[in-house]
This record gives sequence, structure tokens and C-alpha cells, in this order.
Amino acid sequence: MKLRQLFLGAVTVALACAVILRGQSFEMETFNPLSSTTSGLHLYGASVSGSYFSNPYGVFPTGVFGSGTSDLSTLQTSATVGWLRQSQTAIMSLTYSPMFVHTLSGPTYQSLNHSVAFSGKKTFGAKWTAAGSAQGVISDFSQLLFATTPYASASKVESTFDDLAAAVLTGRSDNAALAALFTSAPLATSPETAVLYGSRILAASAGASVSYASSSRSTYQASLQIIRAQYFSPGSNGSSSGPNNVVPATTSGLGSVAWSYSLTPRTVLSLSASTTRTISKYQDAYGTQAMVTIGHTLSRRWFVRAGLGAGFISPLRETIAVSQGIQAPWRAGIGFKGYAHTLLASYERPVADMYGLGANATDVISVAWTWQRPGRSISASGAFGYVRLVGPRFSNEGSWTAHASTQKAFGPHWGMMIGYTYLHSPNILIASASTASQSGVMATLYWLPVSRR
Repeated sequence: MKLRQLFLGAVTVALACAVILRGQSFEMETFNPLSSTTSGLHLYGASVSGSYFSNPYGVFPTGVFGSGTSDLSTLQTSATVGWLRQSQTAIMSLTYSPMFVHTLSGPTYQSLNHSVAFSGKKTFGAKWTAAGSAQGVISDFSQLLFATTPYASASKVESTFDDLAAAVLTGRSDNAALAALFTSAPLATSPETAVLYGSRILAASAGASVSYASSSRSTYQASLQIIRAQYFSPGSNGSSSGPNNVVPATTSGLGSVAWSYSLTPRTVLSLSASTTRTISKYQDAYGTQAMVTIGHTLSRRWFVRAGLGAGFISPLRETIAVSQGIQAPWRAGIGFKGYAHTLLASYERPVADMYGLGANATDVISVAWTWQRPGRSISASGAFGYVRLVGPRFSNEGSWTAHASTQKAFGPHWGMMIGYTYLHSPNILIASASTASQSGVMATLYWLPVSRR
């Protein structure tokens, strides 16, 4: 059975199970997409968008529409449905969003994209908590230019400062939306991380964790994750002449254990150890690292964290020799939440690389900012992402994406958002293209079934 059929079959079964398990009527009157208090099957909203892309690098497979460098405009329609069930000790949610894309000018092309996500958490008594998540995306690369990163999503979630600080510093939060964002296994859906997989991408991940709170200050956690990213077949008008990608597919499995301890009400110490196995066409290797991280709340608006550790790579198969000596992974981050502004930023260097190309380490930067004054109909946001593979065979230049958008609500149900994104991607290793850039503008008209808060 083809991957497309497997993906669509999984979506159908998941939605059917959600309806059967809950077995109750629709409850849309009081539903809020970010902080719902009702259980049942819901319609989150619908939208229609128009986009323009300049030099759509990676949009089409090689040979389908020539060089693929002509400008392109598209029309997109999408809707999001979801199922929610929650009680005092458990919460489960499932969302599914299809998107149909059709070109208005440029090469004739159309495709149907999909996004599905599941998350669940259950507490057992006062000390034990189990959580699980799964998500998948099938998307054209051009549409990923406007994909929302976890930090960007977190900056827009309605939350208190304590909720946000706890989610970033410990990975745990009483805010269900934030907890799901920071505990779910990551997806290669940002343009700077997905650029090497080609014109159309399938990304999927699943994870499970269990935590034990031995006291109000001490928590132990163990988790498992599996992540898959690969080139996927083109849209309905695409040719099968071959993918335009550097990395056909990457599969990663991660196991980790961690202990966090509140030294003071404002300072958290975390010790963690993890082992990741990354398998690709070019490499099969284990990356093991241990880290010490300290998070500290500076005030009622600011918090910071920093971590340092040691790690090494153990290759089972490699086409590029990697350093097998001890390396020093590290991380640093800062967060701010005021009355209207929210800012999150982090810089991390884990051992090995997410693609399985043979790098010694990866530099990853993520920045997100949101301005949203309560009661105002206008908001604005911005984001920046950066990925650089570190090693003697790799360029010192990385892939980066910058995004800015503004949003205007016309009433309780309608609104419009306009966004601009710029992607810069260098020639790395075996890529045949020279340094490439792509920019895009998207205007979206959206409808929500309930009033926004």
C-alpha cells in the first residue's frame, strides 16, 4: 500500500475512533480553539488564502516544470476539525486539517495537503503522569514557508507568565496547549529544516513519556520518540520523473531520561541523558549526550535558561567520517511575556545532525515574537529560524527563514491575516544548486464558528 493511502487511512480511522469513543453531539457554541472547556467533535474554523512566490526553489520536482524558477501564485482553501475529551485527570485531543492548493498563474499545478495531530495526557494519583502524541504532515514545500513553529505557536497561546515559563523551562505546564507544544515529538516542517527533502514532504512523529513527581520540587521523566521525514510524491499534476532532494528520507529514534529539581521557587536544575539513532542514505549512527541545564525566572516578565554537557557519536555506517571524540553540546534561551508582547528565543547545539548527512553537530536558532493587546482587533507577529550543520565537510553558512505577519479581526467570527516569508538556503555538500532564496506573500481570510476572546 502506498504511503499516501496509509496516511489517509490513518486519518480516517483516527477520526472515526474519536466519534465512536465520545459518542455525543456537536458542542460548538462555547468552543475556543486555544482553551476549550467542552468535550466533543468541533469545527475549529475555515480559511481561503492567496499566495505569491518569487523564485519558488524546491516547489516542483526536477524536470516537471523546467527549472522551477518562475514566479508562482496559488489559491489555497482549508478547514480544521477536531475532537476533544477531557476530565479532571485526563485530556485527549485530535485535529485534522486538509488543504487544497491550485495555481492561479505560473506552472499548472494542484495538490491536496494534510495535517493531523493527536495528544493525550493522564494523571494517576498525585505523582504519576503519562503522555503521548502523534502528528503527521503532507505538504508542498512552498506551503511550509508559512508553517508555524512551536515557539511561534507558544507566543500566541493565551497563557499566564507562569504557564509559559514552566513550559519552556521544565516542559510541563498546567496550560494544555503549551504542554502539548513542548512535549510533542518535533516535525521537520519549518522551511529551514525541510529544505533538503525536496518539493513535497511527508513528516511524521510519535512520542510517549511517563513522569514521577517524588515531591513538590523533584520530578523524574522518561520518554521515547520516533521521527520520520522524507520526500513525498508530487501533487496530482506532478510528474514522477524524480524527486528534487538532497536527502530522500531520514528516520530517528530517541530515548531520554531526565530529572528536574526546584532549587528555589525561581530556579530549576535539570539533568538529562539521551541517545538518538539517525538512519539515512548516508549514515546510520548513534548520538549520545548528557546535559546539565539551569532555568531561572528573573522577574515577573523575564526568564532564562542555559545548559552544557558532553556527548559523542558512534557510527554504524557512514559515507563521511565524523568526529568520534567527546563534544560539548550546549543550549541557551530567553523568554519575555508582558501585557501585549511575548518573546521567545533559543540557540542549541546538539550532537550529530537531524538529516543523517554526517555532521558532527547542528546549530539551531529559533526566535518568535507576538504583539497582541487584549481587547484589540489588530495583532502582529514575527519569527526567525536558522539551521547550520557543523563539520569540516560543511559550509559555514546555514539555512535561515524570516517571517512577519499582521492580523485584523473584522468581528467576532471573521478576520484577515497577511504574512511575508523569506528563505535563504546555501549550497551544502552534494546539493547541485547554488545558493538559493525564496520569498512569499500570503493573504488569508478566515472564519471561526465562535467569537474570539
